[in-house]
Amino acid sequence: MPNKKLSILLSPTHRCNMRCEYCYVSNNNHFDMSKEDFYALYNWLAEYAKHLNISTIDFTWFGGEPLLYGVSSMRSALDLQSRFFDSCRIKCINRIQSNLTLINKDWCCLLKEYFSSFIGGSFEPFEEYRKYANGSSAKIDIEQKIEFLRESNIKVGIVCTLMKKNLPNANILYNWFASHVDSFRVNRAHSPIGVRNDDYMSVDEYNRYVLDLFDIYIRDKSSTVKFIN
Repeated sequence: MPNKKLSILLSPTHRCNMRCEYCYVSNNNHFDMSKEDFYALYNWLAEYAKHLNISTIDFTWFGGEPLLYGVSSMRSALDLQSRFFDSCRIKCINRIQSNLTLINKDWCCLLKEYFSSFIGGSFEPFEEYRKYANGSSAKIDIEQKIEFLRESNIKVGIVCTLMKKNLPNANILYNWFASHVDSFRVNRAHSPIGVRNDDYMSVDEYNRYVLDLFDIYIRDKSSTVKFIN
């Protein structure tokens, strides 16, 4: 029987320390998963996976900002996986997507232990859309965290959300990714329903920009960066 994989998007906390300009998520939800929540989730998933002959569960830890859940709480939640899935011979893969602002040595150790020495981040290197709750820019902090991660032998993949305002030439954006991270992808920011804002790219503008990036990527024979779109 072929291997079956189940993908799970998991938010251990809905809290976030950022107030990004284009984010549509409410800042009033302070939910955190409890240990009992993880017991119930893993127990249900194990039974579900056995019933459907699923051999691998791919967890993506998201948020909110998942690092706000804390190293200790995250480790406890990850340690529980072996209790529920090892006896079923179900493999667990863990990935994490973060704004990177809370990265430190303890998180790097956890990334090496449970996340295959990789972290996904969200960042726009030439924009000021990512701000803390007090309104200050997180740009320099995130750049420093990316450098710290790579010095700590953690691979970094970036999701860059594109808006038309201050968008650099595709060559400039590509060259930044090629020299700072291991992989990248781009998304289009969506304007709120009913709001017309010239800062947002149309579908055609976004498609043309992505094709320009891809052409540059294909022609570049020297960089090891991966463009994942």
